[in-house]
Amino acid sequence: MHYYASLDIPAGAVIDFIGVNTATTVDAAMGLSFFFRDHLGGFANLLSYSFPTHEGGGFKTDYAGPLGILVPGNLDRSFIIDVEQAARPDLQYFGYVEVWWHLVVSDPPATPTFGDVPTGHPFYQFVEALASSGITGGCGNGANFCPDAPLTRGQMAVFLSKALGLHWPN
Repeated sequence: MHYYASLDIPAGAVIDFIGVNTATTVDAAMGLSFFFRDHLGGFANLLSYSFPTHEGGGFKTDYAGPLGILVPGNLDRSFIIDVEQAARPDLQYFGYVEVWWHLVVSDPPATPTFGDVPTGHPFYQFVEALASSGITGGCGNGANFCPDAPLTRGQMAVFLSKALGLHWPN
């Protein structure tokens, strides 16, 4: 028997651990597969894991990791978990799956987008992430970011709306 779940993890996240809560007294009787599919039919298995025997038959959570799997920015992939209950379903019990992940800011480009935020600036990586994701176009004519200028509530509203993907329903 297979249990499938699709993960809704944002682009730019790093998947650290996958934990599966099981009770089994049969070695390698259950397994985990973690893979992705894309809309063009692409497929890649990212992880296969067999659960160890749990003496006494009690529930225990086993973790696969650290994984370090980066969820790419191109949102054409669906990440799927498959928990397989195979050899002895009378001696195996499946509880739940937990996925541990964290968000990261992508590495900045070698060439700065704005003249007033050079590569050595302490906020360079973060300003470049905002620019490449379309959250900011800079200030004035767009050649600068104006990192030391005050921010108005109106400008903050634009930043937050773009960053959170807010929109009015049609």
